[in-house]
Amino acid sequence: MKDKTPIEHAIRDLESRISDLQNGLKDWDNLSINRSGASVYKEKAKRIVLQAQAVESLVRESVFPNL
Repeated sequence: MKDKTPIEHAIRDLESRISDLQNGLKDWDNLSINRSGASVYKEKAKRIVLQAQAVESLVRESVFPNL
């Protein structure tokens, strides 16, 4: 059985990134009105997607190590 610690750390990082996006929504009305402000949210969302893919990869490696 592989160590689940890397998965736990990756999930915590994902949760942190989601929380960062949620907290940033307080400024949505001010930032979303222009392209540079909207890109702040786009980049945060992109990092969430990439971190979710990292979690998926860690789980896959743990469950199916030879694939």
